[in-house]
Amino acid sequence: MITFVKVRILFEILSKMSQTFFIFAYNFKKAKVKLVIVVIALVGVAVMLLGVKIFFVKGGKFPNTHIHSNKHMKKRGITCAHDKEFYK
Repeated sequence: MITFVKVRILFEILSKMSQTFFIFAYNFKKAKVKLVIVVIALVGVAVMLLGVKIFFVKGGKFPNTHIHSNKHMKKRGITCAHDKEFYK
């Protein structure tokens, strides 16, 4: 037979378990936020380092690596397939 004492003990156990769960969930949420902040910071640093020439050099621009603007490829007669298809 279930007595008041057993119900009270069961309630206390469930109460402690729920408190533990909510503390874990809160800490997990804080850890996820910290992880997202760290990842955003690392991606930002990577973008800055990749774009040093663009951001900090006056008149800096990304190098053009396409075939149609490469003088050595033009000298050898190598052209872009894109140019052959669309600019006949």
